[in-house]
Amino acid sequence: MHQKSIVRRTLLLFLFIALSCQVSWAQNITTSTENKTSRHQQLELRHDNDFFNFTDRYYTSGSFIEYRYRLDQGEYEEHPEQISFLLQHEIYTPSNILTSDITEMDRPYAGFLGISSGWSKVVNTEFLQTKVLIGVSGPISGAADFQGLFHSAGGISTPPWDNQINNSFHINFYVDYIKEWLLYAGSLRLYVATNPSFAVGTKDVYVQQETAIYFGKRNAMPSSVAYNQLGSLDNELFLKLRANYRFVQHDAMLEGNLVRDNSPFLVSSKDSVLFLGADVIYRWGKNDFKLAYTYHTPKFFRTQDPHIYMGVTVARRL
Repeated sequence: MHQKSIVRRTLLLFLFIALSCQVSWAQNITTSTENKTSRHQQLELRHDNDFFNFTDRYYTSGSFIEYRYRLDQGEYEEHPEQISFLLQHEIYTPSNILTSDITEMDRPYAGFLGISSGWSKVVNTEFLQTKVLIGVSGPISGAADFQGLFHSAGGISTPPWDNQINNSFHINFYVDYIKEWLLYAGSLRLYVATNPSFAVGTKDVYVQQETAIYFGKRNAMPSSVAYNQLGSLDNELFLKLRANYRFVQHDAMLEGNLVRDNSPFLVSSKDSVLFLGADVIYRWGKNDFKLAYTYHTPKFFRTQDPHIYMGVTVARRL
C-alpha cells in the first residue's frame, strides 16, 4: 500500500510541477495584441462509462482532467499552436465480475494511471498533434480501490479483482494528422475530415484511420471546439459522426507490458478493431460541452460481443 501511495503522489506531483511551470512561463508572454474576445487557457473534465449503457465490463470507465494553453503568436494567430497536460485513470474488467476463476473470465482486470503532455498545430485545414504518455498499470494504478469505492457508494456488488495484470511502468508516443474539407458553407456547415494516426510504446502499438463528418454551426479548424482550439468564444453546435479502423499490434491492457510481463492471466488482442461513434458538441462562450457515444467490435478473441460506452465532457476557459 505504501508503494502505491508513493507512485500516485509522484505522478500527481509531476503534473502539478508541469502545470505550474507552464502557467508561469505563459504569464511572461507578451499579450498586448491579444484578442479580448478570446481566452487562451482551458480546464477540461471528462468521464467515460459503460454504465450509461447498463453494462459493466471491458472498458468500464475512464476519468480525465486536461489543461490546455494556446500559445500567443501575434500575427501568426491563424496558425495556432497549443500545449496540453492530461491526467487519466482507466478501468478494465471482464464481463463476469462475480467470479475469481480464470476459466470463467474472458479478459483480465486492468487499471491504468498516467499523465501525458501534448503539442498541436493548425495550418489552415490541417492539424498535427503529438503526445507522450507515462504511467503505471496493475494494482499500483488504484483501479480496484476506485471501482470498489464507486460500487459500494451505489450499493453494487464489488468485483473481486483477482488475477489482475501485474504492476508495470509504461511510456508511449502518439501522433495524429488531420486534413479536412468544407463541403457546404451555408449557415449550417458540412465538413469531412480524414485522420490517420499511430501509437508506439509499451502500452499501445497500433495504426488507425478515422473518417469524420461534421454538420451544424461550426467554426473553421483554427478556432473550432471540434479540435479543442481556444482562439474564439463564438458559439458552436454541431454533430460529429466518426468511423475508425484500427490495426493493433499490442494492447497492454489485455496482453501486459510489451517488454516483459508475468501476469497470471493475459489474453491476445485482435489484429483489427472497428470503432463507430456519434458526438454532440456545443460551445457557449467560455464553456464547452460534449456528449459522445462509442461502439467498437470485440478487441480480443475470448468474446464475440461488441462494446458500447458514453462519454461526457465539460470544459471551461480560465
